[in-house]
Amino acid sequence: MSLRVKRSNPVNLRRHVSIISFTLIEVLIFSAIVSTFFVSAAAITTFLLRSMKVNEHKIIATRYAEELLEWVRATKEKDWNNSITGCFNVSPVLSTGCVADVKILTDPLLLGEAPNKIYNRKSIQIGMVQTPDGEIVQKTIKVIVEWAEGQNTQSVTLDTIIAIWER
Repeated sequence: MSLRVKRSNPVNLRRHVSIISFTLIEVLIFSAIVSTFFVSAAAITTFLLRSMKVNEHKIIATRYAEELLEWVRATKEKDWNNSITGCFNVSPVLSTGCVADVKILTDPLLLGEAPNKIYNRKSIQIGMVQTPDGEIVQKTIKVIVEWAEGQNTQSVTLDTIIAIWER
């Protein structure tokens, strides 16, 4: 049994090969289109992840502001005549002075460290209403939570009016 190879005309063979294969320009154009697609997808993903992280920090800051506002409401009954202005550390315990700058994390957090080092929390008493005899009946409180997001300082502000229950 012998194997026969049919010889074909070189012109027909060339025409057949050119129909099946791709030219170098077609391959380069396809590669450019595919790489542009993947670079665009990576850029969009990076943008979405960054905005997701900003929104996550904003949600945490809003929660801290709400907790601080609840703490201010709870302490007003205990010490109504004193000002409720100050800065707060990790737990809402009044510290001696406010930090002027927002704490910026330069090193990654270590295991066991507080994850909220980037937040600066403070409450400010911005006004009060007094009766004619000098008794304070209302206080206007502003709670501010600031944090550094890249080169920008973001903040969440809650304003409220508190009044004493007992007279």
